[in-house]
Amino acid sequence: MVNNLGIPGLEFENCEKRIYPHKNLFAHVLGSTNVDNVGISGIEKHMDNRLTTSTKPLYLSVDLGIQNTIRDELLAGVKQFNAEGAAAILMDVKTGEIVAMTSVPDYDPNENSKIGEREMFNFATKGIYEAGSVFKVFNTALSLESGKVKTTDRFDTSHPVFIGRLRVTDPHGSHKMLTPEDILVESSNIGSTLEILRVGKKFQRKFLQSINMDKALSEFELPEIATPWFLSEKRWADVSMATISYGYGISSTPLHIITAFSAIVNGGMYHQPTLLEGNKHKGKRIVSKQTSDNMRQLLRAVVVRGTGRRANVEGYQVMGKTGTADKLENGRYNHKKSMSTFISAFPQSNPQYALIVVMDDPKASKETYGYTTAGWNAVPITKNIITSVAPQLNVRADFDLEKQKSIVDAAYKR
Repeated sequence: MVNNLGIPGLEFENCEKRIYPHKNLFAHVLGSTNVDNVGISGIEKHMDNRLTTSTKPLYLSVDLGIQNTIRDELLAGVKQFNAEGAAAILMDVKTGEIVAMTSVPDYDPNENSKIGEREMFNFATKGIYEAGSVFKVFNTALSLESGKVKTTDRFDTSHPVFIGRLRVTDPHGSHKMLTPEDILVESSNIGSTLEILRVGKKFQRKFLQSINMDKALSEFELPEIATPWFLSEKRWADVSMATISYGYGISSTPLHIITAFSAIVNGGMYHQPTLLEGNKHKGKRIVSKQTSDNMRQLLRAVVVRGTGRRANVEGYQVMGKTGTADKLENGRYNHKKSMSTFISAFPQSNPQYALIVVMDDPKASKETYGYTTAGWNAVPITKNIITSVAPQLNVRADFDLEKQKSIVDAAYKR
């Protein structure tokens, strides 16, 4: 009827418009297109040529239900702890496939004209930050792999360690002899420093390069990829060697951390992360199977009796490590703000999935007894996520193994 009015210059035009039925849910993964349907971010941009020239479906590795569950838990955590934002990634440790990836706040790609800068920012792949004690996982792994540190070794943490002007102390002051397991459980800066002093900075730097902490993960299928902040060899001084051992002086993204962590617990094989289903990489060995087996035992202890206790989901043998670091703003540390991280994997007996949860400046509350450390925010969020998604992922709960372990532990204590 409108066309039949015969108004000059008025006509109909055939066109296409991209619709995102799940709205915010996959915003940072899928990205968006411009008015001409040309990809400008996310998968839309990285795979634009493939999407516009082929009729063959493009299948992603992300799972709708898992993504929805994790995003809901993150949003609830941000509200509960009054955080500026949060991010999480769930990865298949044996293939590098991403099962879920979310960063909040996010946006609705159907309304791209109203998107703010923070909402557009995908912290999971672009958020470069110092992860703090999470890096003790890599420090302990490289120390064991070097052969210069054994799981039975003991390190005297009763006194601070001095390196030049640096005075390394422990916030909790354990003041005793610690094994590598104890160093992770008590998150000892002194213990981590003593480990790396025995190994040396040359091996440390080489190992961190082997897990790509010095480069962007350019093969990943998103254009929004950041390059870690990695010191040059000339600037890799003894002080840097020490601070890096407990997570300061090196900055990376959650994607870098979970990819490297997956290699530590999966038997020692590093796989490139991917968002494409079946896009399996051959992988490269970064640690021996023995080192990986030892690390699984040590990381399980962190959840059983350390700072990760609130993530101990019965039946799923969760293992992991917490990290809380002062937030770096305008070149200076803000001691009133922090970044909280918990990196985990499950189950210990046969690791299948790794999960990283990062909280941006969570606040203290009565429920956290005034603490803002990861054990009080990122860890319980992780527990909620694993409790919900493990059954969805068909990970069988092994309550018998938990019961047997408790009996053995009780007998050992007697």
